[in-house]
Amino acid sequence: MAIPARIREIIVCPVCRAELVDAGDAGLKCVACSQSYPMIGDVPVLMTPEAQRRFGVELSSNGGREMTDRYGRRHALLNLAYWAQRVVSADYVPRKPERRYRELLLYPRGTDSVVVEIGSGTRRLAPHVVNLDIGPFAEVDCIADGHLLPLLDATADTVWIDTVLEHVSDPEDMVKEAFRITRPGGHIFAVVPWMHPYHGYPSDFSRYSI
Repeated sequence: MAIPARIREIIVCPVCRAELVDAGDAGLKCVACSQSYPMIGDVPVLMTPEAQRRFGVELSSNGGREMTDRYGRRHALLNLAYWAQRVVSADYVPRKPERRYRELLLYPRGTDSVVVEIGSGTRRLAPHVVNLDIGPFAEVDCIADGHLLPLLDATADTVWIDTVLEHVSDPEDMVKEAFRITRPGGHIFAVVPWMHPYHGYPSDFSRYSI
């Protein structure tokens, strides 16, 4: 296994939040509750067995298959656009009207910032961002359930949740988890839809208004 150091330093057992140790072919194992977590290549699957089954069913649904297919098609185009900009500027941040707040959210302590994106899909907002999602998509660093994040308390400078909360069964629990892993003085950036059509990625539960 070759989990990057920036990931290895912050991941914990999602059940009891204790340390994880290498367990050979079994993947990773919790030192406290002895739960084992498999690997897919170099990506740890830090979900409870129940969550693995549930998300496996969701990803095999029509919405899940459509999402996986779109992610596969989009990944190459997203990477091409990203690296084209990186050639122009080594410190690339998208040049949009929100550039200043994106810099604050993505680089609050420069490139040493710990930024976690929940529901990243196949994009990577910046090289140092830790990507979490429910499937082994390209660019995902850790397969996880947003209701039980396998991350240390108060470890993230920024938690990024972009059009994800409508897809989860208990968004309040995910928001509580986001607060738990955010450092004092850190930021949580969340985008949610209001008037938007159904989009099962792989499910679609909620809409929000004031």
